[in-house]
Amino acid sequence: MFAANMLEPENSFNTFTEERIDKLITLVKDSNTNYLLISGGGEPFLYPNLMYRLAEKTSANLTWFVTSGFWAKNRNYAFSLLDRMYQSYLKGTAQFPNRKICLRLSLDFQHLEKINSNKFEYIINIIDFFEEKIGNNSNFFFQIHSIEGNELLIDQLIKTLNGKLRNKDSVLHSFDKKTESHITATTSNGFIFDITFAKLLLSNLAPDLSNLNNIKESINIWEKDHNINEKGHAPLQINSDGTIGSDMLVIYDGRVSGAWQSEMPDVKINIDTHCHKSIMKSTFSDIAVLATIEKGLDYRFNIINEVSEKSCIRAKAVNIRDYTSPILMEEDTIKLYYTIRAAQDYITNNRLNYSDSELKSIFSLKKNELIQLFHSSNQDILKQFYNSDSFYKEIIEIIEQYFKKDDITPLIKYLDKNKNFESIKIDKFRLLIERIGKSWYEIKKWSNEDLNKLIHIEEVLKKSLNKKIGIYEGLSRL
Repeated sequence: MFAANMLEPENSFNTFTEERIDKLITLVKDSNTNYLLISGGGEPFLYPNLMYRLAEKTSANLTWFVTSGFWAKNRNYAFSLLDRMYQSYLKGTAQFPNRKICLRLSLDFQHLEKINSNKFEYIINIIDFFEEKIGNNSNFFFQIHSIEGNELLIDQLIKTLNGKLRNKDSVLHSFDKKTESHITATTSNGFIFDITFAKLLLSNLAPDLSNLNNIKESINIWEKDHNINEKGHAPLQINSDGTIGSDMLVIYDGRVSGAWQSEMPDVKINIDTHCHKSIMKSTFSDIAVLATIEKGLDYRFNIINEVSEKSCIRAKAVNIRDYTSPILMEEDTIKLYYTIRAAQDYITNNRLNYSDSELKSIFSLKKNELIQLFHSSNQDILKQFYNSDSFYKEIIEIIEQYFKKDDITPLIKYLDKNKNFESIKIDKFRLLIERIGKSWYEIKKWSNEDLNKLIHIEEVLKKSLNKKIGIYEGLSRL
């Protein structure tokens, strides 16, 4: 569902460019990064030269290169690519002698079906390289990452290798997630590698909030990860010496979250224009972000739950942790309410000063007064879209005419006439309509009768999108 759409032409939005790789290398060094994971909604090894550069230049103590292994179907090419990765790693050890690099292969029934190789041949090619050229006890090593429910597949692989499995704590247990299970595999030639099993995330960009029983499991999965793996503080990493670091996220288009799962969507940070110092300054200078970092995600959820339980539910039910903040803080009214409440707490603790008389009147409001103001506001997500872009303004006006006249033809003609509209705008609005139909928001203006017609609008938008080149639904597109 979240794989890269290869029909979309390569552009600066969907591709991590060479310039961004260099900026990432600098960011990793300047931030004293301990753990670097190269992954995402695509395949990093579509650009092997960039991966070689990262393997040489990364200063992180441990760098993971996540891959499907599609490139290993040809044995000679697989050996050539891996040898270049290894030589790049060796070249970088002169400057960073103690660092580790892991090639982490994603293996499950879905990946195997997509690659459509001769069963495990491509995996055996990779294992053979490590077995013949690297061996055990190296800081350049191999790991398989699978999903719970794929144990039979792993058993089949090990039988193909004439190998053995045994339960064992991972040698990298301090880096792996506590909710993941680990086993160790040994080939017939004595090569040893770890296999980890992650919990399957029930990811869905538009879960139906009208039936909470159907999304209970998704919420439980999110909360288990939050409480056990992240210890309630996703944006922070507690180092072994007790020092605290931040968990950052960098997207293909360069967008940066300086504090994972805690960012505010309207605080624009991009690796193209921000260095580590300015990333941290922009992150910590926002009251709402700082409050979440210091007090935890539960603090933020508890405050937002005072006015919008739905916002909290959908942020967890989507089951994509990178999307937690963009979805939770999507509505301007939520952002404003949380910022005011967080600021009030800082004022109470004598950590925030202000002199503006208008701010004084706002910050002096009691919680019940703020809640009342929130619910009496005529602002909603629909109005937010309406005011943000002329395309959304026009299409909403056409839809409201459809509600009155029950004629959807003007919407079809509008989309056909304006074929140069960006696919992203149409798809973003289609997703909004789908979510409104699944009880994501409190819509002030549309009646229940209007809402029942949304399915027809969504169908028209989908047909319009099908006439265009597919797009990659990356994080920034939410």
